[in-house]
This record gives sequence, C-alpha cells and structure tokens, in this order.
Amino acid sequence: SVAIMMLIEDGELGLNDPVVKYLPELASLTVLTEGERLPLVNPITVRHLLTHTAGFSYGWNPRDPVDALYASVNPERAADSNDFLQRLSTLPLKFEPGKQWHYGVAVDVLGVLVERISGKPFNRFLHERLFEPLGMVDTFFNVPATKLDRFLPNHVWDWRNRKLTMFTNANDAEFKRVNFFSGGGGLVSTTADYFRFAEMLRRGGDLEGTRILEAETVALMTRDHLPDIVPLVKNGVGRRAILRRGRGFGLGFDVVVDTANRRGAASIGDYSWSGIAGTFFWIDPVLDVVAIGMIQVLRSPLRLSTEMKNLVHGSLMTDEN
Repeated sequence: SVAIMMLIEDGELGLNDPVVKYLPELASLTVLTEGERLPLVNPITVRHLLTHTAGFSYGWNPRDPVDALYASVNPERAADSNDFLQRLSTLPLKFEPGKQWHYGVAVDVLGVLVERISGKPFNRFLHERLFEPLGMVDTFFNVPATKLDRFLPNHVWDWRNRKLTMFTNANDAEFKRVNFFSGGGGLVSTTADYFRFAEMLRRGGDLEGTRILEAETVALMTRDHLPDIVPLVKNGVGRRAILRRGRGFGLGFDVVVDTANRRGAASIGDYSWSGIAGTFFWIDPVLDVVAIGMIQVLRSPLRLSTEMKNLVHGSLMTDEN
C-alpha cells in the first residue's frame, strides 16, 4: 500500500484509475451473481484494491462457491506475477467492485501493479525505495544464507491436542527461492526493522530526515474510506468477520472509527493490521505510540494484540493521571 502511494505521489497513477489500464490481463473479469458469471458494471479501481472493496477473495471458506474456485486455482501459489494474473483472470469476483468489503488478494494485485508501473521487480522496488532508505537491513523475500541461523520456525496451535507444532523452518524453499514477490505476504523481517517502517508512518511519512511519503498522504491512508455501513459478504472468511463493529478501513489499514463498539482499548483514528501467524502492529495517533507484536503461531488461542493494547492504554493513562 505504501509502495502504491509512493507511485501516486510520483504522478504515475491515480486512486480512481481503472486497474485494467495497467493490467489488461484482468479485463475479462466477471462477478458471480446467483450462480451466473456476469460482466462487471463498474471497473476495479486502485482505490478498490487499497480498501478491499474490489470483490477479490482468498478462498478460505470451502462452502462459498467463489472461495471454492479460489482453492482450486490457488493464485497465491503462482510461479511469478504473470502466472498470478493468469490464474486470477479465470476467477469471478464475489461482488460488484465498490459495493462491499471483503479481505482478499487485492494487495497481491497491488504488488503486481507496482512492478508493471515501475518497470522493476516488486522486491527490488521495495529495497530501493523503502527498505534501504529506512535502514531496514533485515527485510527480505529470500532470506540470505548468512542470516538463516537467525530465522525462527513457524508453529501452529493444535487445538485437538492443545499443543504447539512446528511446521516450517529455515530450510524451507518458501523463504529461499521465492520468484513471486507478493504484495499480500511473504516478507521476512525483524521487530527492529518493522519498527522503523511503523515509526515512519507515526511521524507522518518521515524518519530521521528521510521522507518516504508526504504527511498529507499518510493522513489520507489512515482515515476510513468505507461507507458508513458496508455489509460483509455472506459466509465471507467463515463466520468471523475481520471488519468488526467500530472499525472502518483506510488505504491499506484497519481504522478505529468508534471506540464504544469495540472490544478492548483503542483511540479514534488508531490504525493497524495483523499477519496470519499472529504478528500485529498498531499506531495510535492520540497516544502517539507505535506497538508491534511478533510471534509465529497460526490459530493461536491467545488474544495478544487485544491484551497488549489494554495494558499499553492502561499504563499510559495511569502515567498521565
């Protein structure tokens, strides 16, 4: 999302540009309506991708007809960005672009868009325009051999036996021979590196004299861009809605819009996101803090993000009083 906004600041594209202007491979996308694939009424725009209102999915719900197709085509397992677009072009959308909110591969499409517009592989663009300027020395798609001894394994919580099971390690090809540089996931990093990225956002796009984004751009990204009421797709992401009450969505971030309807502590304008294996971050513009949690546990029974936020808020409020 930050990479796309950098290109928008460069004048290379606009938020309301149709995506097919740059990715013609997606020109024949359809929307699944009552079992029938119909042509789109409205084109997918860059803004739709950033706000997860394009109609894409991830294929996590086997009972949903669109998700079942995603599971069979599996665009996330593409060999490269061209293969990703080819796979995605065969899948229907869940809904007409701009009509609903649903978490899906929209950010992966943004990564391909960065490649197409910049003329550089996504990993190189990130290194040259983001990681190197910010001093993020330990962030990669492919972990260098000299740093593999620091790479921690991933785990999954076995609910039946109530124990942790390791299922990835430093020798997995997934982290050493990557060819599809996904905008939606796959980067390996450290707490220190990600703090530099998050701190840049907290400071309005600048870190230690290096400006990545204009302050006005960060403000635009971190406000709610959804209508007051955006219905979730029926059965989308199981029955557990990622977009809960009291939360809107900006240009790449979950944004708190109503603290009264939230579970746990939060400030209006608090923006955040989390990873599938339990990593999370949030930036609170009211308390003026950055918080990051780095764990590697899929299906974790712990609510670490909520508990940490409650403790941070409680501590700061106590100090202020």
